Amino acid sequence: MLRNVFSAIKRATKSALIYLAITAVTLAIFDLVLIATDTLPPVYEYGDPDLGWVTRAPATGDKDACMDMPSNVRIDYARNEMGIRTRLQRSELDSLQAGIKIAAVGDSHSDQCMSNEDTHQGVLQTELAARGLDGFVFSNGVGRYSPLQAFLLFEQRLEQFDPNVLVLNLYTGNDFIDILRVDDRPHFVSTADGYEVSDPIWFRYADPSKNYRSRVAFIGRKILDMIGVRDKWIRLKLLGKTTGQENTSLVSRFDYISDIRRSVEPSVGYSGAYSAQFLNQQLYFHHFPASEAEAVRQISALMDMIRSEYPDMLLVMSPIPSYQLVTTGDVDEALMQTMQRLPIDNGTSRELEERLYNELRRLSNVHEWVFVDLLTPLRSYSGDGRLYNNYDYHVNRTASKIIGSTEASVIADNVYRIGYETD
Repeated sequence: MLRNVFSAIKRATKSALIYLAITAVTLAIFDLVLIATDTLPPVYEYGDPDLGWVTRAPATGDKDACMDMPSNVRIDYARNEMGIRTRLQRSELDSLQAGIKIAAVGDSHSDQCMSNEDTHQGVLQTELAARGLDGFVFSNGVGRYSPLQAFLLFEQRLEQFDPNVLVLNLYTGNDFIDILRVDDRPHFVSTADGYEVSDPIWFRYADPSKNYRSRVAFIGRKILDMIGVRDKWIRLKLLGKTTGQENTSLVSRFDYISDIRRSVEPSVGYSGAYSAQFLNQQLYFHHFPASEAEAVRQISALMDMIRSEYPDMLLVMSPIPSYQLVTTGDVDEALMQTMQRLPIDNGTSRELEERLYNELRRLSNVHEWVFVDLLTPLRSYSGDGRLYNNYDYHVNRTASKIIGSTEASVIADNVYRIGYETD
């Protein structure tokens, strides 16, 4: 009886393998024919070899637009052919005369969906002018950028205009985990002498050094993306690379990914807002505790590297805190409900981010950067409106006004360091 069962299994396995082989050969021949005739070429989104990805220039002229999701209103604003948020084209920026040239970089909190004048960089420029200072701000934040990417973007796009001030708007809600990430972005790797910048490991974007021609592989990738299998598998692999020396187990990685899934809150406009803005970082450091210290070391290495390369520049660390850190009272009910599903609580999470925020204050002193304390004025706000929208929890116009005004005050007090004379 048992022998008959094994025989049946053997025959079925053999038949399945034959059918698989026939299918594989058929697909391979079909793929080769499509490649040879240049039919249905795959359309990959290739990454940028130096930055991971970049802000694309407007299709025509200097006009760009975005949809403000909380109000569902289209916002038009200027962005030049280099992706910098200004009407001035590259040739005009080359000849720009200003006593204070400020390069401002960061992530999506520095590339807000609002008019250029309403962004905190726009407020910074307006406030400097109101103080009688001759300043211009080169604003080039890019969504999802790590602090390292933001600096590399400065070197690639903004350094050519001879700025004498660099403002790094590090977002404390997620930039400490972003600097550890290796997916689609240049990142630090540890060496005997400290750290060096390594090339991206391609995940969302296709490797720009390769020319992918297989149509079958492209379709297979799209199918795996649609059902989420590829995403989960690659994330498990990347977690091992991101956490580096911790040698994390598959169990801890699965636990982390499960908690990320539980952090999704359907009642919020963007259901992944809490995870994207602060919970992902908190959960990551909860499941992989040693990574918090590693993140601080890498931020320190970045600040030291920038100071070494630009000894005469006024370097400004202006960290933007998250909604959770700024809100010392009751947070939104949706966030409280989300936290109840997770192994972390609101108080502990706020303490973690504040600890990281204070590390930036300490590192600024160590590496001779000027530190802008945005947390105090944001927490001191007593108006009726919000400082962060309740759709994806980005800073709004009210917060941008506070951020830009505070930065202007600190920079005005320190322009003497770059030889700028005030009355």
